[in-house]
Amino acid sequence: MNEDRTNDFEDAPRKNESDHQPELAVKSAPGAPLAASHKVIRPRSVWLLGLSTLLLLAVSVAYGASQHNAQDRQVMRTTEQHQDFVPAVRIARVRAAGNEIWQALTPDEQRRFVVENARTWERLRHRTSPDIADFVAAMQHSARLRVRTSETVDLTQYDAVVNCTGPAPVPTRGWNRLVDRLLDRGVVRAHALGLGLDLDHDGHVVSREGSPHPRIIAVGAARRGLEWEVAAIPDLRSQAATVARGLLGTTHVARREVGADTA
Repeated sequence: MNEDRTNDFEDAPRKNESDHQPELAVKSAPGAPLAASHKVIRPRSVWLLGLSTLLLLAVSVAYGASQHNAQDRQVMRTTEQHQDFVPAVRIARVRAAGNEIWQALTPDEQRRFVVENARTWERLRHRTSPDIADFVAAMQHSARLRVRTSETVDLTQYDAVVNCTGPAPVPTRGWNRLVDRLLDRGVVRAHALGLGLDLDHDGHVVSREGSPHPRIIAVGAARRGLEWEVAAIPDLRSQAATVARGLLGTTHVARREVGADTA
């Protein structure tokens, strides 16, 4: 009988080792009662759990990136909507202290500003009204107005050319006959940057030899160089007040000298 049982055991079909998958069983501690059922964690379940975690993380990252991009687009839209407001506020603050800032620069810094930044500042400082800007844009869109540089236009093809770029610097020849005669006689000379006349700190014109004239004081555009903001009404009012204080001080000194001589 024992031999039959042995033969039966040997003849029983064996499982293919490749079909056998290892299992991780939760074992009870020694001496502890066996649980009614053991929870088996298969490797395939662990792999699915990890894949689900990675997918969840990828979705979270993608959602965060989309929210960030949406915020960036909103900021750009808001900036475009208020692009006229922000420069206006900043320009007003800089404009109020423009001359102090200009005079605090070194000669090299002033020259660099004139070469690299002056035109940009002028465009921001003297902006076109929205209605005029829309009108010019419409003319450009309809090809009625074409913007070109002087290098791309042959001026000999036209009977007349109108210069609408604004007034030329004061020391430019032909700008004013009086200034031309003063320049010829050497009574005045141009500022080192060519923006206005060369002046001393009090606004007296400086001659060709470098001597300030005691009786000629510049006001307005001729002061460009000594100061930067010179043409607006507040600038002219301040210049006139400075000249008046200087003249009153000179008059008081002259009166005291005359009184001392006649005493």
